[in-house]
Amino acid sequence: METAARIRLSIGTAMVLLMPVAAFAQADMPRAGQGNGAGGNQDIIVTAQRREQRLQDIPISISAFRGDALQSMGINSTRDLTLVTPGLNFTQSSFSPQPTIRGIGTRGVTASEESVVPVYIDGVYQPFLASTVFDLYDIERIEVLRGPQTALYGRNSTGGAINIITLSPSETPRFKASISYGRFNEVNAKAYVTAGTETVQASLALLRSYDDGYITNLNPIGEAKLGWSRSWSVHGKLRFVPADNLELILSGLTMRHEDTLSTSSQPYRGNTAARRLSPGTYVQPGPYEQTGTGGGLFQTDQNLSLTAKLSLDWADITSISAYDDSWLYTRSDVDASALNVSSLPNDYFSRSFIQELYATSSHSGPFSWIAGGTYFWRDSGSYRVQVINGSTVATDYTASQVTRSLAAYAQGSYDFGGGLSLILAGRYTWEKKEHHYRDNLSGLTTTGERTFTDFSPSGTLKYDVSPTANVYARVGKGFKSGLFATSTPSYNPATGVSNAVNPEKVWQYELGTKFSIARRIRANLSGFYTDYSDIQVSVRPNNVSILQNASGAEIYGFEGEMNFEPVDGLNLHLGAMKLWGHFKDYQNAVGQTARTNLFPSPTNAQVAGCPTLPGTPVGGNVTCTFDASGQTITRTPLFTINGSIAYTAQLANGGALTFNANAYHAGKEYRDADNRVTLPGYTLVNGEIGYRLPNSRMTVSAWARNLFNEAYNLYILTGPTADTTLYGRPRTFGVRLDMDFGG
Repeated sequence: METAARIRLSIGTAMVLLMPVAAFAQADMPRAGQGNGAGGNQDIIVTAQRREQRLQDIPISISAFRGDALQSMGINSTRDLTLVTPGLNFTQSSFSPQPTIRGIGTRGVTASEESVVPVYIDGVYQPFLASTVFDLYDIERIEVLRGPQTALYGRNSTGGAINIITLSPSETPRFKASISYGRFNEVNAKAYVTAGTETVQASLALLRSYDDGYITNLNPIGEAKLGWSRSWSVHGKLRFVPADNLELILSGLTMRHEDTLSTSSQPYRGNTAARRLSPGTYVQPGPYEQTGTGGGLFQTDQNLSLTAKLSLDWADITSISAYDDSWLYTRSDVDASALNVSSLPNDYFSRSFIQELYATSSHSGPFSWIAGGTYFWRDSGSYRVQVINGSTVATDYTASQVTRSLAAYAQGSYDFGGGLSLILAGRYTWEKKEHHYRDNLSGLTTTGERTFTDFSPSGTLKYDVSPTANVYARVGKGFKSGLFATSTPSYNPATGVSNAVNPEKVWQYELGTKFSIARRIRANLSGFYTDYSDIQVSVRPNNVSILQNASGAEIYGFEGEMNFEPVDGLNLHLGAMKLWGHFKDYQNAVGQTARTNLFPSPTNAQVAGCPTLPGTPVGGNVTCTFDASGQTITRTPLFTINGSIAYTAQLANGGALTFNANAYHAGKEYRDADNRVTLPGYTLVNGEIGYRLPNSRMTVSAWARNLFNEAYNLYILTGPTADTTLYGRPRTFGVRLDMDFGG
């Protein structure tokens, strides 16, 4: 290891080792009875089980964060939650985000895919895969639930769920804003305003962000700087309280995002078919350079929701109605070189409607319950997707998939007394998929449909060892529906066999404990075992992602979080996760092996067993089929550790100094079942120093991200044409002004 790398790793590791061992629970969360009050080891209130509860009382592994605390830690988007949440990893496949929790995550990228770590905003499910990554603003808090959450959160929450709660409109006028400027001309501006009467309140949140990019384009064609990003969004809420027991909230969001980041990859270790086709092609750029022919991403989202809450003597009843309309266009240079070998334009759409109705018991007593039902409709697909080799259109298709789903669920909790309680839950799901596909080159048109049903139960036994400590045992089943990949025909025209993949099913067994010591130390620890069957795996035999089922895998590990407040104003926290996992039975896996000068030239030729081919690598890969049984699971780091420190010093003049720093280290991860390409481990350190003006609600801060300038890979993508990668941002620094008036 190079000396500089040793220094960076040593400093980052030393920073977290100075903190007590255990898991991360955000100290500056709302306290019980104090709303959004900042503080140390006070009670954290969450709504992970559809009712307000203390975090330490819920027998589920949860990390919770308040919005302003996330900003001070440099957490600006949902992808950044990886840095502070054990077990959560926002990996990526080119333009498509793929969140995983405890090694469970979506591997597909087609428009019909939905995440198995779903994102909920104010209780509204976000079905479009690309919409799981977005900039954070007007956030009250975020809750990350680990482990299958199918009973309460739906058919696709097999890995866990991310529950985002935005600020609610208030009768008391409030205005808060933030403006930040940093390296690469990075500007991030946020504003939030709310006011109203006792009966009607409204709020409006605005976001505008952009930067000039950090990737130098060595290709004389195109812009000099790539990797830039442009976003804006508007989020409005209207709250109507016609009676003391009735609340109506109308919420609307519109968002637009474009970038050249996800399409500015480079050949990983120089492996691209451009070397073979034109040996003089330059294919060894530095970490923040690229030579490709360009591309870009453009995305829009609009959604509208109505939430009604009725409080009765016996129950609180909630209705959520929501509509979402999303669109995504990308064009990627598949070979990532100056030679025009292969490009991939994608034009995706998604429209969905969800209606959910549920009731939570409101009376006191040893028994409490939740019961509800959900209707979900979605039309998603591709207006047009192509693979263009040089000037030849090799693939050209249009496809869509319509989903209709009905579900009923219930959960009951009984307190036996003496500290012993039991929670039982279950969800029954009926789902129908209708698929339509047209090959625009041959004229082939196929249609197909499949129906899937499932019952997913869960059970949790909790014992309160003392008023501040408990242990629990939990078992739960997760279910991800089967689907058609919109990149393939509905069935194999030669055999008539449906191309729909079977549902994924997960059984997870967990033992955990939560405890507090003298309100200065809070810890949450858990160990788990996962039996994972019919895994839906994405492979790219011809640069178009298709799905197949791996028979199964087993995953086990442990994770922990600790928060320590040695003195008032000083907060230390640490999180860690360790995974072991392998495929149990995966005999028809598809992988890639490096093409050599001794292997025949046809790109569609396949070999068995994914051997290392004899000869000298000449660029590009050969598709191979092999038995992946026993291979390590993919697209998740096998070890992570994160630590944070926050300190506030009150000054005699009425002002305050604040200091925040966090470090994150991820171990290596394998990108595909052949375990050929490894995404290396890396360490990131962020920091911020602020000064709150005397007797003021304004703060000026200086911040830095990737403080030690780590060159790390956001992703590595393998395929027949090339292995490509994209490096994350180098060291970035800047200043920010925050203000918060009223409220």
